[in-house]
Amino acid sequence: MVCQERKLVEPHLDKAHWLAMVKASIVILNWNTADDTMECIDSIIASGCRNYEIILVDSNSRADDFGKMEAYSSQKRMIRLFRLEKNEGFSGGANIGAGKARGEYLVFLNSDTIVAKGFLESLLRPFSGKDVGATCPKIYFYDKGKTDRIYHDGGNNLTYFGLVRNSSMGLKDDGSYDKEKDERMFSGTCFATPLTLFNGLGGFGPFFAFWEEADLSWRLHSKKKRIVYVPGSVVYHKCSLSVKANNMGSLENVLSVRNKYLTYYRNLRTADFVAVLPLLLLYDVMRAAKLAPRTHMKSIKNLAVGFKGFIKMSRRAARPGGGRLSFMVW
Repeated sequence: MVCQERKLVEPHLDKAHWLAMVKASIVILNWNTADDTMECIDSIIASGCRNYEIILVDSNSRADDFGKMEAYSSQKRMIRLFRLEKNEGFSGGANIGAGKARGEYLVFLNSDTIVAKGFLESLLRPFSGKDVGATCPKIYFYDKGKTDRIYHDGGNNLTYFGLVRNSSMGLKDDGSYDKEKDERMFSGTCFATPLTLFNGLGGFGPFFAFWEEADLSWRLHSKKKRIVYVPGSVVYHKCSLSVKANNMGSLENVLSVRNKYLTYYRNLRTADFVAVLPLLLLYDVMRAAKLAPRTHMKSIKNLAVGFKGFIKMSRRAARPGGGRLSFMVW
């Protein structure tokens, strides 16, 4: 894999002065979604953020899409643009981006988002507290414009049946989601973490895409690090635009199966994983059986291919371990 940095125009500050001011490195991946990526970055600039850089990683987009990103980035002094020779997925691309970061903190932000004013300062503020390993904003759905429907409110939980559950998703914000609190999991849509901690944990696992945030949340929990939900930091999410733009529907289903089992395998002791495995399989088989015949067969095929992929990866996958059953809920 070769990663090439593009030269930038910085009209107001010399390079050394600008980099000396960087506190946070915002890592954004682009894969054939240049227009939405540019809208995301425009919202960051408009939010009044200070002391930051944007590490923009292009996952080998089409030439026309990358051309847009290159022209746009050349006029933004806070952007450092890198193009990959092949698509390394979200986890691989994000790890590469983190390796280029100069800030004390990493902020991973999906390209299909819009941020509100002051989102960065609010997101970083809790790190002055004890044992904070990650922070996550309040996230709303973005549906042809900003909405007041909750996408993430700090209530994500991982179940024994392999579900990431959030009972508030889709509900209207009635003011009850404004309390800062510790949570089990952050959303991969946007979260912040100290650079040294992220590197110490080995970054994201070998997932390509999907489930990497559950795995990293679990590893932070195992290290007794707090994950703090920060409602004063607000982000709007358009949801899965890269998946739609690149026709990843079938691949998403296969990777979701593979990576779910891999997440449990990597984080649990062998005896605990063996105990939980029948529950994971039972849920997947029962869910597939309830689908219409045509969809049922496709779901069974995705389950079989995904589980086969897990078996293959489990033979060489690193197992950080240390995860407890108490991390999960029923």
